[in-house]
Amino acid sequence: MGAVCCTLEYGKAVKENFYHGNLSGEFVHYHGYGRYDFIATALAVATGSLYPLFAPVIGCLGTFITGSDTSSNILFGKLQANVAGHIQVSPDWLSAANTVGATGGKIISPQSIAIATSAGNQQGKEGEILKSAIPYALAYVLITGVIVYIFS
Repeated sequence: MGAVCCTLEYGKAVKENFYHGNLSGEFVHYHGYGRYDFIATALAVATGSLYPLFAPVIGCLGTFITGSDTSSNILFGKLQANVAGHIQVSPDWLSAANTVGATGGKIISPQSIAIATSAGNQQGKEGEILKSAIPYALAYVLITGVIVYIFS
């Protein structure tokens, strides 16, 4: 009975919103695309035309958190394309920035460091390795941001 009531309520909402021109907004919201657009708009407003400098940082954070370049690209690829539309730059450049930033995140990814310390018989030195790798990852991401900013 609960599913029937839920379906009927959704039907009423669609009918009401149809007359107000909000039907497409309802479908976008229920299919999950609204979240990316909201975040993209916020990023575009906050950073403006300087966003390409920060685009690789998003990819870097994605890989740092997930441990995977591919996961970072899946998580943030659509976000980067949406921001590109808001700030009038090529989505190709921001998508590439996400991918390059993701490889920078792999340098400091805890999963990668754990595997490296285990393979190199350096268990217990993860903190030292992370601390020494951070400057290289930051430089890599910063240089990428500058390149993307110049050419996008």
